Amino acid sequence: MIKGIINIGKSIGRGILAVINWIKEVIFKIVYEEYELTVWFEKDTTIDDRGNMVYTRTPKVWLLKKISKKTPTHIKGKDMDNRAFEIRTVKPFDYQIRKIY
Repeated sequence: MIKGIINIGKSIGRGILAVINWIKEVIFKIVYEEYELTVWFEKDTTIDDRGNMVYTRTPKVWLLKKISKKTPTHIKGKDMDNRAFEIRTVKPFDYQIRKIY
């Protein structure tokens, strides 16, 4: 009888903890923003046997909390420490923005 009551108490505790975690996730999604920015910069350019140009790219990753401008040659925003962040190039670069929260 006592073991049954203890098991019921544990299940209720797990249910309350699941609800608290769900509420925390919802609040994070509404209030807190975090983005992962990956930019592939051109590293090397070579010419293969057929005369085609082959570009080698290297990725660089940043965590940002705000992105205010994004074009193929310019990305501007704020990093996680609230410092200004900006990348500007003459040649267009490839980038990927992933929203974490």
